Amino acid sequence: MCHWGAACDKVDCWRIHPPERDDFVTPPQDFCLYLDEIPMVRPDVAALPTDKEVFIDPLPFEKGTDELGQFLAAFGEVEEVPWLDVAAS
Repeated sequence: MCHWGAACDKVDCWRIHPPERDDFVTPPQDFCLYLDEIPMVRPDVAALPTDKEVFIDPLPFEKGTDELGQFLAAFGEVEEVPWLDVAAS
């Protein structure tokens, strides 16, 4: 038996739970997070271990909203947000 009982909110918890737990736990929503390299115009400098690129599709919030800014800030300091035109590729 899970020591959190019905209050356990871990979706993939493998322990036994009381039946009323199903009323509280909702499955996660699907979204894709792509970490990849794409050709871009870049300065002629070596990449650092701290350099990161994050590709997210679909975004969970509308372009330009405060909510999107807060979501992206969870990945660290946001320096640039280029928008890829998927239809053109």
